[in-house]
Amino acid sequence: MKAHPFFSLPGCLGALVFIVAMVAMTAVVGGGLFSPGPLSRQGEDRPPLQAFTSHVDFEGKCEYCHAPWTGVTADLCEACHTHVADERRTTTGVHGILKNTHDCRLCHAEHNGREANQTAAAMRTFPHEQTGYSLVKHQQWPDGHGFACRDCHDSAGDAYAFEAAACETCHRQVDAAFVDQHVADYSADCLACHHELTPFDHHVFALTDGHAGLRCDQCHQTSDFSAASADCVSCHADPAIHAGMFGVDCAACHTIQGWAPARLAKHTFPIDHGDEGEIACVTCHTQTYQAYTCYNCHAHDAAQDRETHIKAGIFVFDDCMECHADGLVHEQDGTKRNE
Repeated sequence: MKAHPFFSLPGCLGALVFIVAMVAMTAVVGGGLFSPGPLSRQGEDRPPLQAFTSHVDFEGKCEYCHAPWTGVTADLCEACHTHVADERRTTTGVHGILKNTHDCRLCHAEHNGREANQTAAAMRTFPHEQTGYSLVKHQQWPDGHGFACRDCHDSAGDAYAFEAAACETCHRQVDAAFVDQHVADYSADCLACHHELTPFDHHVFALTDGHAGLRCDQCHQTSDFSAASADCVSCHADPAIHAGMFGVDCAACHTIQGWAPARLAKHTFPIDHGDEGEIACVTCHTQTYQAYTCYNCHAHDAAQDRETHIKAGIFVFDDCMECHADGLVHEQDGTKRNE
């Protein structure tokens, strides 16, 4: 059987020459032989980290950032960037808040050229919502130009500390009168309420269905938002038609979809009485639920009713429900019929 050309004498000699050449070049230029591009000189204008002014200082020495078979690891990066290690350990600062900060390459890609700014590149894809404050409502200024980090943050160094006064300063340019009143009502501590705008987690009381779209001040009358009660009666007055009758357990009859229709927790008289199907409460209870009348549907002649009942031996007939609790006429032969 004829051997494959690769295993022939010329093939083996060629492979050996290639391997020796690669080893020699690696010994001379280091890992730069496999580099996908130049490293950034960012940082040359700042104090050195571990004696390095920028990544350019160790270009070609891949082992400074890359672990064998693993690639870039947080441990290697943090050997120089110790402040990042401190933030991750203490869960403070940007790197202590964000997710997946163990994978530095997610935000800070290298080998993009000498002038590449890894901080600026990270800001373009910065997951701001992970800080607890979404920028969904802060994409553009009223004149159309986009927001910059420095509009809200003091970017001295790399701290990017939030300037609390920035909210008031910027919003005054849009509507000064509103801001004056809002600060007077609720203080200038904007983040006490507006820490998350997509959407606000009103976990104490679900603002859905009939309560969706309510303005804050419809329930919160003072700047102390914790003072508002979740009890229905704190906002809804007891309707006159059942004032003082059913207590404050509104949920026994009403739902957040709307006050009407109400569920009847207990009603002895059939509300589908007659030929019209279920009848409205006001048909019988015209003034209050404590009183009722049958005469809105049934013809009433006081003299005739008196005569009819007395002939039947019934002398107290002002309370129809006393005898007609099921809404039916009971004949002397035991039969029943609709009134």
